[in-house]
Amino acid sequence: MVDASSKHAQSIWESRALDRSAIRAQDKTAARQLSTAREIIGAGRKLFAESSSFQFTMKQVSVQAGVALQTVYRHFETKDLLVLAILEEEIRSSVAKIEADVATIEDPLEKVHSVITGPASRQRTKQQNLMGAAIVREHLRLQVDHPADVALVVAPYFVLMEDILRTAADAGVLQIVDPKRDAQIIQHLVMSFYHQFALGVVSGDPAEETAYLWEFCRAALDRGIAAAKPARPRRRIAPKK
Repeated sequence: MVDASSKHAQSIWESRALDRSAIRAQDKTAARQLSTAREIIGAGRKLFAESSSFQFTMKQVSVQAGVALQTVYRHFETKDLLVLAILEEEIRSSVAKIEADVATIEDPLEKVHSVITGPASRQRTKQQNLMGAAIVREHLRLQVDHPADVALVVAPYFVLMEDILRTAADAGVLQIVDPKRDAQIIQHLVMSFYHQFALGVVSGDPAEETAYLWEFCRAALDRGIAAAKPARPRRRIAPKK
C-alpha cells in the first residue's frame, strides 16, 4: 500500500533530481537541478501534447528543451524515467482539477461521488481522448517494469480519495469500515474503469456505466453497519429418512 500522507508531497522526479545534485546541501545547486529537470519535463510534455504519443526520442526532448542530450540523460537515465515524470505531472494536474471541483461541493456524499466519477465523466476533445489513451498504455506498460514508481505516481488520487472518505465517514453519510483500505480498492477500480473509457472499450452508454460505477461503489462503501452484525448461524436440516 502506498504511504502518501501529504497532498503536497515532493514529486518523485523532484526527489530524484535532488539526489543527483553534486552538492545537495547547496540550495543553488538543488534549485538549478530542479529548474533544468522542469524544463526537460516541460519539453517532453509539449512533444507529447503535439503528437498525442510518447514515441518521441530523448534527442528530440533535448532540442525542445534547449539543453545537451547528456544533460537530459544526467537528469533521467532512461526514457522510462522521463515518461514516469511526465505521467506524474499529468496525473497531478488531473487530480488538481478534481480537487477544485470538490472544493465547490458542500455535501460530503456528493464529494465522494465527484471523486469517483470525475476521471471518467469529464468531457474531452478528440486530442484529449488520444492523449488519455496514450497515457493509459504507458501506465500499463510501466506498471510491469516499474510497479513501485507507478504506485507513487498515482498516489495523489489515492490521498484525495482517502481524505474524502474520512470526511464522509466523520459526517455519518457513509458507514465506512476502513477508509484507507477502501480508498485503495476504489482507486484500483476507478483506474480500471477509466482505462476502459480511454481505450474505447466500454460497451454500454458512458453516462449509464458511470452511474452504475457510482452506485456500486456507494453500496460497497456503505457497509459498516452490515459488516458489524454477526452472521446468523445456518439451520441444519435433518436428512430425510
